[in-house]
Amino acid sequence: SIAAYTGLANFLVFATIVIAIGYAMVQLGTEGVGEGLVQGRPMATPLFFATAVYSFEGICNLLPVENALENKAEIFQLLYISMALVAVVYVGVGLLCYLAWPLVDKGSITAYLALTHEGSFLVGLMSWMVMISVVLTFPVQLFPSVELLEQRMGLQEAPTLAPGGFGALESGEAQTNPAGAGGGAG
Repeated sequence: SIAAYTGLANFLVFATIVIAIGYAMVQLGTEGVGEGLVQGRPMATPLFFATAVYSFEGICNLLPVENALENKAEIFQLLYISMALVAVVYVGVGLLCYLAWPLVDKGSITAYLALTHEGSFLVGLMSWMVMISVVLTFPVQLFPSVELLEQRMGLQEAPTLAPGGFGALESGEAQTNPAGAGGGAG
């Protein structure tokens, strides 16, 4: 089962984020806001949105989650809550790290910390945790493609389209209120 590996990968990523937040808070607490804060640049706005959309590319991994749900209409509530949580984490960690290190030019906070805290056990551990989590989640990224290939090759039955899920959108069924679809008390 892939679930154990993705669970470990999620834990490693979460631990890396916590360590990065710890370093940022220590930096802000001891030295204050970093030098080099720049005002927003309107010409860089398209690059910002392209990066933000790329960051949310893992949305296709919700298809296996939808297939596992008993009530397919719950996928929209799950989608909205999870994407809101991801957005809050991205903005919070990004803002905190930007205030601590405004002139990061090495592509990532972990790479920057590796240069500025050479020999630090925690920073080395962060890099290893990120590498391991990428290796562990690689099969999950392929899961929707493998599932479709298995269906096309006749190795697996295609799921039936249930009302209210992504399948309903693909088949052209009208979805007037995705958040409230499925009804029920709750």
